[in-house]
Amino acid sequence: MFTLANTTNIPVSELKVTGNIHQIDSRESSSGGVISGGTSGLHKYKFVTTVNTPDITSSETPLTIEAQANANFSGGEWLKSSSGNSWNSAVRSVEGFNANEPFAFSWEIASVSGTVRQMAGLDNSPPDTNSYSSIDHAIYQVNNRFYSYVYENGTSVFIGPTVNPDMYVTAGDRFGVEVTAGKLRYFTLKNGVVYYAYESELSVSGLYYWKGAMNRGNGSSGRSKFNNAWVHQDTKLITRSEEIAGEASSLITDEDKDKLATLGMIIENGSTYSNIYYSRSTNGAFSNNGTTHDIDMIHRYQSVDNQDLKILGH
Repeated sequence: MFTLANTTNIPVSELKVTGNIHQIDSRESSSGGVISGGTSGLHKYKFVTTVNTPDITSSETPLTIEAQANANFSGGEWLKSSSGNSWNSAVRSVEGFNANEPFAFSWEIASVSGTVRQMAGLDNSPPDTNSYSSIDHAIYQVNNRFYSYVYENGTSVFIGPTVNPDMYVTAGDRFGVEVTAGKLRYFTLKNGVVYYAYESELSVSGLYYWKGAMNRGNGSSGRSKFNNAWVHQDTKLITRSEEIAGEASSLITDEDKDKLATLGMIIENGSTYSNIYYSRSTNGAFSNNGTTHDIDMIHRYQSVDNQDLKILGH
């Protein structure tokens, strides 16, 4: 059901589906009794859907870890086996996981004693280097905290000072990286509670392995070590929403396309804010057993002279 605040200013939005192509046609929206929705005025949309995301606290599966260089397994831990403090030691999971399905990696904080320097996260390349620079998305552990930077493709990304006490860790806590619908978030897991530190601006696709790079060598203060790397593949449903707005005849911006992609809506080229074409993503975040999650929409049409709005949900 809907209500009209002004019967001369009416948003109209018709959903049409042809194969896998969906069309939201709002061109018949009217202002002052004149159909103008395709040429003038502002269209605003809010889309809401459910998304499968990793349930990090539900269950976990240990990863099979192998040494790349200057690392050995001793006493249940992977340690840097060479002396000196440089990024020349790494370990990596044998298993890889596709970013087209939700998953998360997490690893135990083995030590916070001394001058700890190590990174770990998602790596999509062959074992070609033992430095952190090859890790696509890495958390930097400095002593007993999640550092103020993450490292993406070897480049530091400042995420702000880690003044939040939840970013400080003790041995036994965990760091991790979560992948949902091609987007990822970095987190800390403490006492069964997940604390998200940062959502990457980059999108991910393809196969990813867990990788850890170590700096502090044998005999150094804070010798680098890793313990208990896991993958989390059980999922839970969360609600996600996005809002976009634009002039009737304007092409949908790349920024708004990226927003809607996080809901599983792949906007077709040539779509305008009054005539939107999209296909549904096949990413596992947006469906269960082959059935895609419903997407709800609220459409507002604001004419040039700012008349009242009608909200229509369908």
